[in-house]
Amino acid sequence: MKQKLNAWFNARNGREKMMVLMMVFALLWVAFFYGIWLPLQSAIDDGKAAIERANSTQTWMQQQVVENDLRVQRARVANPQQAINNSLKQSNIPHTPLAVQGQKATVTLEPVSFAAFYQWYVMLNRTAGVQIDSVQLTPLGKDDSALKIDVTLFWGKAA
Repeated sequence: MKQKLNAWFNARNGREKMMVLMMVFALLWVAFFYGIWLPLQSAIDDGKAAIERANSTQTWMQQQVVENDLRVQRARVANPQQAINNSLKQSNIPHTPLAVQGQKATVTLEPVSFAAFYQWYVMLNRTAGVQIDSVQLTPLGKDDSALKIDVTLFWGKAA
């Protein structure tokens, strides 16, 4: 086969040989362009688009954290239960003993004002990383400043 092709090529005159070589070169270039270059460029573009989507998702998530005041759910202390008890004692807030289940603790505060509860929680969150899971406020009588507060707190693993 190679000999026949070589004989056929040698039978052509100089001008025809040049045209055949140019056609072979053009076919090789088209095969390279459509078989290698375009798929490779498409893969690169897809990769860049995926990176851009990931960056925009990360930017959006960071904006949501700032806008919605979402914090990392990690305890900043080794023993969050002790931190909760200590903060309640420091704040002089009357409370029931903590009911702890895993990484959650439930406590009832009564009677307490909402301002005192809020100050206590902000201090606890900043110092220990403990967050509110749920809270139930119940007014005690006609005095709106006295509340019974059932609060469930949670924390993640210590950082």
